[in-house]
Amino acid sequence: MEKKTSGQILPKESLFIRIENYVSKKMKTFLAIQYQHESRIKIFGLPLLSINLGFDKPEGIMRHARGIIAIGAKSTGIVAFGTIIARGLFTLAPICFGGFSISVFSMGIVCISCFGIGIISVSAFAIGYLAVGVVAIGVKCIGIFAIGESITAITGFGKYKDLLYPI
Repeated sequence: MEKKTSGQILPKESLFIRIENYVSKKMKTFLAIQYQHESRIKIFGLPLLSINLGFDKPEGIMRHARGIIAIGAKSTGIVAFGTIIARGLFTLAPICFGGFSISVFSMGIVCISCFGIGIISVSAFAIGYLAVGVVAIGVKCIGIFAIGESITAITGFGKYKDLLYPI
């Protein structure tokens, strides 16, 4: 289908090409961000704040931020914010490993995510001692579909069942 704008005929693909060019330009800009900062204050040998954004150009390896508060593509700290991976006590990133984590995929003590594995997991797909989610697998489970010892669900398998809609 063709569309006329101010006397110019644009093919349908040109919209998709323009969107692709726009997105690729923004991604190149994001990948080109190079920033590094470490605070002078050290606690137990770790900087209080460590910010390390970007990638090493020749190898394409993610830079690693390590500190009490860490911010970076890959970050490790008591409080860690990562653009890709975070590890620590309190974490926020697409992929998290830690005590209390909020992410897309997480492993830890308390997980809030899409896919979570932890002692307490609140996720779409949750695995843990206390699992809450659409699909919940664990000892005590709450979900639409649950598998565990004690379950509260619409349907599921367990020793102690409390099905919301028993058949």
